[in-house]
Amino acid sequence: MLDAGSSAGIPVQHGVYTNYATDGVAFLDAGSPAVAVGPPARYTHTANEMIDVRDVQNTAALLSAFVTSADIWSR
Repeated sequence: MLDAGSSAGIPVQHGVYTNYATDGVAFLDAGSPAVAVGPPARYTHTANEMIDVRDVQNTAALLSAFVTSADIWSR
């Protein structure tokens, strides 16, 4: 994911969440890699949650770059 973003010139921000889980843990437990992807946000799960539309666009571009990357399909 990071390589695809870097190759496409898409900025990536790492997030570390404590006490947070996704359905991806089932894949990890089965030995398959998983990653949670989403735009950075402020005040999540509140009535005032905010995101920058450019971050949404970059998130879509990152996902597109990743799924069209030849490297992931040859592993």
